[in-house]
Amino acid sequence: MLKRLIAAVATAVLATATMIIPANAETSPRERELRVMSYNMHHAAGTDGVLSLERIAGEITTAGAEVIGLQEV
Repeated sequence: MLKRLIAAVATAVLATATMIIPANAETSPRERELRVMSYNMHHAAGTDGVLSLERIAGEITTAGAEVIGLQEV
């Protein structure tokens, strides 16, 4: 159920991402870059086996993505 909800939200965000730009913007939606990220959290375990949501949040923030899809939350 949660996977379906996340998929539905991600689809809605991606479908409306170009509508965020005002109609009179200098850059058209076709010229605008949108950074999308997919991240498999592996239930928050790092390669060292330590569970750390803070470390994952830092990695996601560093990536600078505007839309993020999370797996294995």
